[in-house]
Amino acid sequence: MAINFLGNITLNKNELLQATIENQPNDAAVGASPVSGQVYFNTGDKVIKVYDGANWEAVGAGVSKLEIGNSAVNTGGINTGLSVDVTTGDVTLTPKIYGGGLNVGMVPTGGVTTTFLNGNGAFSTPINTEYTAGKGVTESGNEFQAKITALSQSTTSNAPTTTASRTYSVQTQTDDDGTLVVNVPWVDTNTSLVTSVGPSTSNNRLGIAVTPTTGDVKVGLNIIGMTALTGAPAATDSLLIYDTSATTNKRIAVSDLLSGVLTNVTAGDGLIETGGASTPTISVDYSATSSNIIQEATEVFSISDPTYTPRILISESNPGTPNGAVSKIRVQNIRLDQLGNPDNNIAMDTNLITGMGDPVNAQDAATKKYVDDNIAGGLIYQGGYNAATNVPNLDSGTSIAVDKGWTYTVTVEGSFFTEQVRVGDVLISEVDQAAGASALANWTTVQNNIDLASASQIGIGNVKAATAVELAGLNVSYSAGTGTVGLDISALPSQTLAQLPSSSEIFVPYFDDPATTNHATSLDILLKKSTDSFSKTGTIAIGATSGTVAHDFGINTIVQTINANGDTVYCDITRTATTSVATINVAQTGVITILVQKIG
Repeated sequence: MAINFLGNITLNKNELLQATIENQPNDAAVGASPVSGQVYFNTGDKVIKVYDGANWEAVGAGVSKLEIGNSAVNTGGINTGLSVDVTTGDVTLTPKIYGGGLNVGMVPTGGVTTTFLNGNGAFSTPINTEYTAGKGVTESGNEFQAKITALSQSTTSNAPTTTASRTYSVQTQTDDDGTLVVNVPWVDTNTSLVTSVGPSTSNNRLGIAVTPTTGDVKVGLNIIGMTALTGAPAATDSLLIYDTSATTNKRIAVSDLLSGVLTNVTAGDGLIETGGASTPTISVDYSATSSNIIQEATEVFSISDPTYTPRILISESNPGTPNGAVSKIRVQNIRLDQLGNPDNNIAMDTNLITGMGDPVNAQDAATKKYVDDNIAGGLIYQGGYNAATNVPNLDSGTSIAVDKGWTYTVTVEGSFFTEQVRVGDVLISEVDQAAGASALANWTTVQNNIDLASASQIGIGNVKAATAVELAGLNVSYSAGTGTVGLDISALPSQTLAQLPSSSEIFVPYFDDPATTNHATSLDILLKKSTDSFSKTGTIAIGATSGTVAHDFGINTIVQTINANGDTVYCDITRTATTSVATINVAQTGVITILVQKIG
């Protein structure tokens, strides 16, 4: 039986030595359903054949000679430039010359630089070979351009159009040479043109500046260039104003402009007036009199809206702002620490001080919450607790109400929620707990097992790693009162291969799962047991053509075969759940070893 290869074989560019292609007498003997590219040697025709997806074709056979024949004119309507006389044996390729129409072929001989190949397969001379410029066009070499002539003349053919006091016209001159004439003459028809602009010299029109007087003229008011008044304006004098309501310029008399002007100033309450009548000075009265600004104010005894405190005037004075501007501030925005220290007791008139922080120093005030958290709820002994019967009821859905700080001593050991408690342990409630709301997280358990630990006594003890050589290999570390014990193999002294004893003298511990016990065994027994669980061996004896290896691995196995020289040989392998059978076609003169390995 041939070896079945279920994947491609890659030789990595190495030679395939002394190989033989499959030998069959005909195509049918190869078997059903060949695939494209499959090959075999036909022993009848003595040729190699390859399957092209539809038929078996001989490789390298059929054409023995290939020649190129003399050309001939293609007149048979053949849509190709070559013809083939036969497809096997001596093949002649004959090139075809274009014969016109659909008769495809090569270009025939006989053409010159002034002829072209027409659709009939013959060369022809073009009808026109020279071009000349016509009317309205000029020729320069092989380039043609429109002929446009600049010409000054009167416009008689078309009526001119008048726009903005100027006349324009465009016309064509229809002479023999076809010249296009563009006429753009214009004549200014405005007879009332302004030639220059200047300022008026009339007294009632003075104050206009013009620069320059011709060309790009700019006109503006010239107020500073006018003669200045030597005294106050008369009441009947006029000024130019802009009326925003009517959006127009208007004239106003000085008497109307001064209507409503302040003419007298008098100091009011809390103010004083100094200076003359024409230039009075009004100041705030800060003097020690009954008429100063404070004494003149109306006295009140309460704030009308307690939501808002009144404002006062302040002026900051500090190194950064030695003379600050006067500003206003609400009394509620002035911090108490910015005021002076009191020299007497402060009466709160039964009101509260709120928003205080927790005290730090000995004389700091304390809030009610701080007192409640640190004094109220102190340990209050409530009596004993029977953990076996849960009396009083502390750890069920019907637990009693408990206040913060209540303390119980365990009198009978048992479980408190999920924790073991023993006689002498103390239970402390950390929070107020309503009836039925007791929870383990709300309690602190203070254990009483403070004796030194022994083999029979739970208590205080210490664990450390042994220093004896035969007990080495453990590591003990502590963190926050918790000890951690583990194997410390890396800390043991290492040995070289030469220093190791024999595998029968090396013992390792193991766990016997069926017996649920720990044991020790030698390394050689452990290795043999481990190897037997996934590997079995057998042989193909001298003169035999097969060998069987019994196992319990199932059919999912790897089977390797090695001859007496240590070389890997490929045998036909038959697998069952309990056996692997290796078969060869020809018996060998040496023993072939069979290795069966379990996969997974």
